[in-house]
Amino acid sequence: MVTAFFTYLTLKGLKHVWKDLTHALSFLPQTKKPTFILALTFGAIGGFVSYFFVAPAVRKKVGKMDTNGENLNSLFTIPLIFSAAMLSFAHGANDVANAVGPLADVNDALTNMAISKKAAIPLWVMITGGVGISIGLALFGPRLIKTVGTEITDLNPMRAFSIMMAAAITVIIASQLGLPVSSTHIAVGGVFGVGFLREWLDSKKENLKQVELKPTFPNT
Repeated sequence: MVTAFFTYLTLKGLKHVWKDLTHALSFLPQTKKPTFILALTFGAIGGFVSYFFVAPAVRKKVGKMDTNGENLNSLFTIPLIFSAAMLSFAHGANDVANAVGPLADVNDALTNMAISKKAAIPLWVMITGGVGISIGLALFGPRLIKTVGTEITDLNPMRAFSIMMAAAITVIIASQLGLPVSSTHIAVGGVFGVGFLREWLDSKKENLKQVELKPTFPNT
């Protein structure tokens, strides 16, 4: 999770200050923005370092637990918060950009009275996108969360974490490749995927129970 988070923040966050960083730190590649390989390297380093801080705490907590589903789910509370934050960053980089891009193009065309190959994005357009998604989440977010989180399939912290991580990584890869995907659709697809897996596992358990309960008769 930390590796994916650091990789994404390097690709999307450091590119705005990359020139200043390369001037200050000469050992960094002198490129216009951080490359995917470099971002992945930073992510791997971050994940490796975080492992040595997190692993002992997890082992200590697990040592005091019974091995049941409720205790295992409690371990995913904090990772779920961070994975949700990462998906929020991915959502802003993808879905908000899908709305901000056309608005910036329209503004550029009206300002220059011509169609440019590349349009600059003014600050007010970015603010409009941020305010728009905030208002949308405030108005429809709770209802949508209730529908997706309870009415499609039964989610617990472990399943929700799997959905968040899968959706965030998928959106990050799509954004890196320039694919116009919807992070909302990907997240809902992740919910369906987890739901299908849960139903399949439940059906396997039910079949095993039926086999165990089936009466056996001695050979005659």
